[in-house]
Amino acid sequence: MCNCSPVYEDLKGKTLLITGGTGGLGEAFCREFARNGANLCICYNTKRKKALELQSQLEKKHNIRACVFQLSQEDHKSCREVTAGALEHFGQVDCLINNAAMEPQKILFEEASLDYINRLIDVNIKGPINMCQSLLPHFRKRRKGVIVNIGSIWGQTGRRGSIIYGLTKQSTTVLTRMLAMEYAVYRIRVNSIIPGYFDTGMARVMNAEDLKIIKKSIPLRRLGTGEEIARVAAFLCSDHSSYITGQQVSVNGGAHML
Repeated sequence: MCNCSPVYEDLKGKTLLITGGTGGLGEAFCREFARNGANLCICYNTKRKKALELQSQLEKKHNIRACVFQLSQEDHKSCREVTAGALEHFGQVDCLINNAAMEPQKILFEEASLDYINRLIDVNIKGPINMCQSLLPHFRKRRKGVIVNIGSIWGQTGRRGSIIYGLTKQSTTVLTRMLAMEYAVYRIRVNSIIPGYFDTGMARVMNAEDLKIIKKSIPLRRLGTGEEIARVAAFLCSDHSSYITGQQVSVNGGAHML
């Protein structure tokens, strides 16, 4: 990770709530925002030990404040409780990063079980909806706030064996646009980041042969790093992007060009 000085001074002292904070991309987001001086609410689902280790490390290294929360984002009550806990701990939340998601299985569409389909829908569609519903009253009351939803290139291009997953991740684009339109009057900005193939993301669940083919198909001929996508998130949460809302930002090395 880069040890350079903070890029966005206006992020210093702000509070970020990051779902999926112990995953590959989630950890990269936490590290980047801590580097910029932001306080963190690190949400995890099962990896409590990793969340606590990350909290301790970032507090010591960057002299920030951080707290950890167990979150089952498909459960509306859990989202409400995490939001209340974050507000009690910090007094306010400035930005939400909807990063948590269920990773795909490579499976033929007709063979996908109902349990698998429902689980993807619950986590990847209902989850971000629940978190937005939980935090938007606070943002609306303050008349400011930023939401960044994390999508997937498979929601843009599709991928054999991952139809349901791609469908659920494409929903983040629709949610982003609709929220941006409805809440702009409250000075709340909503954007989405569409990751391509990253060394901390979907590449971890792909076999070596598929990964080799993917790398060859990317114009930049490599996977992205967590740091590269985290810097985009930092920009979108900063005042430097104050006139950007309702947009999807693709970070994919040219793997899909709009």
